[in-house]
This record gives sequence, structure tokens and C-alpha cells, in this order.
Amino acid sequence: KVFGRSGELMSLSLSDCLQRALVYNPELQIADYSIGTAEEKITEVSKIGFPIFEYEYLLAPAPRDADRAVQSFFSGDLTVFNRAKLEMGIPVNTFGKVKTGKELAQKGVQAERQKKEQKKAEIVLRVKQLYYGILLAREINHLLGSARGELGNQVQKREGEGGSDPSEL
Repeated sequence: KVFGRSGELMSLSLSDCLQRALVYNPELQIADYSIGTAEEKITEVSKIGFPIFEYEYLLAPAPRDADRAVQSFFSGDLTVFNRAKLEMGIPVNTFGKVKTGKELAQKGVQAERQKKEQKKAEIVLRVKQLYYGILLAREINHLLGSARGELGNQVQKREGEGGSDPSEL
């Protein structure tokens, strides 16, 4: 039994407890982020074999008179300085790094998914242990209560029959 959102007492079955544990457990939410990180590594590795382009463009004011640069600059006698730079790198040979990297990244995703499944199994085990432990405790409490009642009845019955020895009672 647990308290619901409105404060009422609810009885949950084992399947309800398992469902809540698997939906709201933060360890499983963290495992989802780990899987996402591992999947991004596949994307990162797959970009290794493609050409790389870099582009740079500079724009700045420059004095027109280089002999009197400071005076020309502060007097407003300026021109615009432009410079563009384009670089391109093409990998000639990756020496198997791309293929190996993709395989390792895929193994990493599989490992993270396996860890999540293992975590789910651990959570299910813990919930079942707690659930059945609570049921066992209730049953033991019920048995002890009925035994105590029966024992009390027997003591009253024997006391009512006659004054026997207290050690026999």
C-alpha cells in the first residue's frame, strides 16, 4: 500500500510496482543518456574519412599611409583590409581507423544497452524481494496474532476449568 498523489492509500499489485519502478527509476534514465552518448560516438567516428574544409575571413580597418600609420589611423584616413583563407584536407588513407572505430562504437552501444537490461533485471529483483518480503511480514503478523489469540483462549479455558498449577498453564 502506498499513498497516491491525492493522499489516498492505494494497494498495488506486483505488476504495478514493477511498472512504476521501471518508469520512474533514475538509474534507467541515466542509462538512456549513456546509450545516447555511445550512439553519438558512432556519428563522430563516421565523419573521420570525409574531407575537411576550413574557411577564414578577416576584415579590419587599415591606415592608408603606412609611413604615418598612427596619424593616418586616428585622422580617419582608413581603408579596409580583407583576407580570405580556404583550407581543405582529404584523408588519403585512414589505415583502418574508420572501420575499427565504427565497430568499437557499435560494440559500445551494445554494451550500454546490455548494462541497461542488467540494471532493469536488478531493479525487478529488488522490487520482487521487497514486495514478497512485505507479504511475508503481513502473513507472519497474521499468524502470530491468531496464535496469540488461540493461546489466550486456551489459557482462559484452562483457568476457567479449575485452578491448575501455573507452571502447567
